[in-house]
Amino acid sequence: SKRTVPAELYRLPLRPTGAATIKAEPILKLDSLPQPSQDQLRNAMKNGWGWQPTAMDFAPDGKSALVLTYDGVNYFSRSDGQSWPEALQGRALHLSLGKYKNAESITYTDDARAAIVTVEKKHAPLIRIELDVN
Repeated sequence: SKRTVPAELYRLPLRPTGAATIKAEPILKLDSLPQPSQDQLRNAMKNGWGWQPTAMDFAPDGKSALVLTYDGVNYFSRSDGQSWPEALQGRALHLSLGKYKNAESITYTDDARAAIVTVEKKHAPLIRIELDVN
């Protein structure tokens, strides 16, 4: 949920059984992401919603996750045996998108050495971000 402060992470079953309606289950508040100040909240219509998450992806090897906000990429690593909620409450490495704003989607490359991001606009570019984080 990008409209709550802090943002919240929910989950749904991959293979729901029986029920016609499935309710998303809250997992955690993502207060590990950069949080807006009161001034940013008051002036968001004019200055933007940069702190709001718009996408998330998990590395193919399960060792890291990317949480995209309108302003940047937050890289979370996960230790062996650590749960995702624990890892997502840890400190993230924040990667800037530079001149690009309004980022909307993110995915890892197959080898997890880079992320591909795109923004919300006509003829949107694909932005490759190298993840040399080790």
